[in-house]
Amino acid sequence: MKYKLLAISCSIYLGVFSQTDSVLFLGNSYTYTSDVPGTFKNLAASAGKSVFTDNYTPGGKQLSQHYSDATTASKINSKQWDYVVLQEQSQMPAINPSTTIYYAQRITLDLIKVNNKCTETVVYMTWAREAGNSWLSDVGWTHEEMATYYEDFYEDIWEYVPGRVSPVGKAFHEATRQGYNVYSGDGSHQNSTGTYLAACVFYATIYKASPIGLSYTTQDAPTTAALQQIAHDVVMTDLYEHNINKVRMSLSATSINQGDQINFLERVWMDPWPTNFDWSFEGAETTTSEDENPSGITYNSVGDFDVTLSITDECGYTESRTLSDTVEVLPSVSVDNIDFSSNVIQSISGEGVFQLNSALQSAEILIYDLLGRSIDFSKDGVNVSLNSSAKTGTFIIRTSINGNNLSEKVYLPGK
Repeated sequence: MKYKLLAISCSIYLGVFSQTDSVLFLGNSYTYTSDVPGTFKNLAASAGKSVFTDNYTPGGKQLSQHYSDATTASKINSKQWDYVVLQEQSQMPAINPSTTIYYAQRITLDLIKVNNKCTETVVYMTWAREAGNSWLSDVGWTHEEMATYYEDFYEDIWEYVPGRVSPVGKAFHEATRQGYNVYSGDGSHQNSTGTYLAACVFYATIYKASPIGLSYTTQDAPTTAALQQIAHDVVMTDLYEHNINKVRMSLSATSINQGDQINFLERVWMDPWPTNFDWSFEGAETTTSEDENPSGITYNSVGDFDVTLSITDECGYTESRTLSDTVEVLPSVSVDNIDFSSNVIQSISGEGVFQLNSALQSAEILIYDLLGRSIDFSKDGVNVSLNSSAKTGTFIIRTSINGNNLSEKVYLPGK
């Protein structure tokens, strides 16, 4: 598989938990302020997790400086880490985003993966400053503009840097919207509330588990509950958004006629690369495949069917994903030697209202728009009314009569 990178090739790995999980934090004051690593460790311990943490976080340190720092290399080489967290200097993604991406790649490939191929990088999404930044563009960035930019930048970085993203900045954005103060007096660094929220986000990111209900806290009970909920919502609502879960797939079609075929493409981002791809195709003629990208999968049965992809890598990591009812198989269409168009519509009464030919009074029909989406309707004998908000335009009506599966496009004008 070809990877989308800046001048280099790489892949992605999802770490495997050992009995004691090990996490190395590399960054600067956004990590050491109020002790993010220690707060994360205590929070994990309250969930029964044993965690070993270490950190190297000199003030203002950039990833480009970490890359050439002997202490950074020594920290990485000191242990077969499960995770290494990379936190960039807070303004670099705005000043020079390509530099942030490049050195996150280089640290991962040249240092982390060389020490242990089964270590996963976790990119630390930092946050917008409380007042935004007046100098980041010609007209300056408000807090909202800066927060949106950082979220967009870090949500895409996993396409370039092998690893997952811990969306702390997004959680800060949401907490600020809800009226919680996560900033210290300088409007840049976090206060203890921000540190606790960051720890909750790291817990959810690394363990793929909700922090809701964990007993360890540095906050009062109402604030603890609110911050745990924010971290849950930001991380757990969509584990694929920040590459925490890896299995993605695409289909050449999702709505087909009976007897047609579909090609499947895996979209997994892992390092080491999966050693096994196990596909399952509900309702298909061939129900399983171990090909990376199965093609020519035939569906002969009508209905809505699931697709499942499970993967395994050489470090023992496994993951499975099912897309429920994602393949729609419609009755096959045969209009040879049949003039269906002259028989289907007897009259049109108004927007979304028409009358079928009397021969179709007892026939079951299906109606679709031109994108293949099913249109809800009601039918009373030959009288049909579309229940969809879209009542005018071109629709496809399908039915079966005299043993023939019929399909016809019908234009329904407005009143």
